[in-house]
Amino acid sequence: MKKLFTILSLMILTSFSIFSQESTFAVKDWHRLENKTVALDCDWDFYYGRFVPYGSKVRPDLKVKIPHHWNDYKIDELNNLKEGKGAGTFRLKITNLRPNTKYSFLTYKAALSAFEVYADENLIFKSGEINEDFRKTKMQQYMNLAEFSSDAKGCVTLTFFVSNYEYRKGGLQRTIKIQESKSYKEKFFRNLIVYDLVGGTLITIIIYSFILFGLEKQKTHLYLALFVLSIFLRIFTESYPVIKYFFPLIPYHIMLRLEYIALFFAPGVFTLYVNSLNKNIFKNVNALLLASPAFVFLLLDIALPLITLNRLVPIMQIWCFISITINLIFIIINACKEKNMITYTTLFTIIIIGFGTFTNIMYTRGVDLFNGHEFLPESFALYGMCQTILLAWIQNKNREKVTELNNYLEEVNKAYYRFVPKEFLKFLSKKDITELNAGELHSAKMAILSADIRNFTTISEQLTETKVFEMLNSYLKKIAPIIRKNNGIIEKYLGDGIIAIFPESAESALVCSIEMQEQMIQLRKEFVEKELPKIKIGIGVHYGNVTIGTGGNRERISEVSISKDIDITVKAEASTKTYQRPIIVTKPVLIAALKEAKLQNRSLNFSGSRVKTNDNSELFYIYNDITGKAL
Repeated sequence: MKKLFTILSLMILTSFSIFSQESTFAVKDWHRLENKTVALDCDWDFYYGRFVPYGSKVRPDLKVKIPHHWNDYKIDELNNLKEGKGAGTFRLKITNLRPNTKYSFLTYKAALSAFEVYADENLIFKSGEINEDFRKTKMQQYMNLAEFSSDAKGCVTLTFFVSNYEYRKGGLQRTIKIQESKSYKEKFFRNLIVYDLVGGTLITIIIYSFILFGLEKQKTHLYLALFVLSIFLRIFTESYPVIKYFFPLIPYHIMLRLEYIALFFAPGVFTLYVNSLNKNIFKNVNALLLASPAFVFLLLDIALPLITLNRLVPIMQIWCFISITINLIFIIINACKEKNMITYTTLFTIIIIGFGTFTNIMYTRGVDLFNGHEFLPESFALYGMCQTILLAWIQNKNREKVTELNNYLEEVNKAYYRFVPKEFLKFLSKKDITELNAGELHSAKMAILSADIRNFTTISEQLTETKVFEMLNSYLKKIAPIIRKNNGIIEKYLGDGIIAIFPESAESALVCSIEMQEQMIQLRKEFVEKELPKIKIGIGVHYGNVTIGTGGNRERISEVSISKDIDITVKAEASTKTYQRPIIVTKPVLIAALKEAKLQNRSLNFSGSRVKTNDNSELFYIYNDITGKAL
């Protein structure tokens, strides 16, 4: 019995000594705290349901590992803690610090959801309104540093009074990391500057994407803006809550609602964004249906009371992982079929976003995977780089398509100009053919030229259709450039005939007629080599009023020329057969050419003989005075 009594006594004394011993964290090397943080990841004293002041000899209820939510603490009959509700005290003595030195730690969400921090008996930070009657807790969080000083022995005792009612978890949420105040403040403000720059960049992307959506009405820009916005809110309300630093009076429940958006909304709009980039990824599945839970959660985020909403967070987290997994599966399947930049970049970005989201969620749940670091900001920065490269690639592809389209349109325009010359558009004061409408017209005095192959019907009857086309095309290829060279416009082709107008100069029409006949001398030699008939043409030139316009309807428009002077020109050309002359011109065109020459202080070089028709209208025959050889 004595032995049994002795054993029981030792067990009781040992148990009492364990709980009576104050939880202590001894810093191994206080020099390290000059430039680096040290995590207080050790056992802390925990007192349930009461705020135990510094110096009290009350034995703690538990020795608990921090960070760790008190929902899982092994205390009998603590049903409230299992739901996150409750109040309590956390205490830890820190030793081996540099004596009489100031230290700091980051306070935001150190505890949920309201807390006070004491260094020994001195209050150093307060967040919200705590109460041992946890139902009276008033939630609030601040993004700042709490500062305390070590005593002459290099010791200090930190005490956290924590109470929570609305949040689903309670206790100290994150590892407390301390560092000497001077260096910690410098690092804190450096981080603020860095995150401000990152935030400014993200806001620029958001605004720019919204502007592009407003201008181009492409949903890709809208989905990208919403996705970047949701990630922005997650980073700056949870990962590094710069918003709370600059706007400390924002209610905590609003911060939480903004924080949750990335969990459910980002995966949804990312699905729609990926689908808008590449329609083949979700071609067999309705992308909007896959994204629909995001919009349901958004409504719940707005409508539900916080005490209910934050208990949906695990479901949101599950939905987030499911959505990322579904996207990943479809993108991998598509990558196996389509090997292109969009697919590969999308696959890579969803992997890094998934990794960043996973570390962020584990971090908020108190799971220390990477020495207490979560990679959501870094993963999103890498995502931004990838999207920049992808958008640059898409822009380059679009530029190539635009260049290709411009080249195509240029060829199309060239083809159109074969039917409607540029000069005709200029004559009607139009920039391009798209501006033409039926009923457009313009009248002016100008020279008119008519040319026709003599005896074409008789000649064509002796040739095959192929030979006829070969002959006509060879003829037109030689003659048309001469007309254009002399600033003439081919008004229309009439089978083997040509009607051309010369708006700028009557003399140009005369010179053109001579050059055309000169060209025919060379063309006849070529026709002999090709065993084609040695054709001759007759040319008539006149000067008078011409009205050019468009006729038809909305579906079919054609160029129309109306003028009795065109009829006179055709009549002059027909007279070349009667008088056996290659060129016959009228008196009005000679008078107009003479006036042009006088305005330029020169004489008109013209050789020809006068002939009269049956109606006594004068016609003139001219010949090539350059070679002196009749045509």
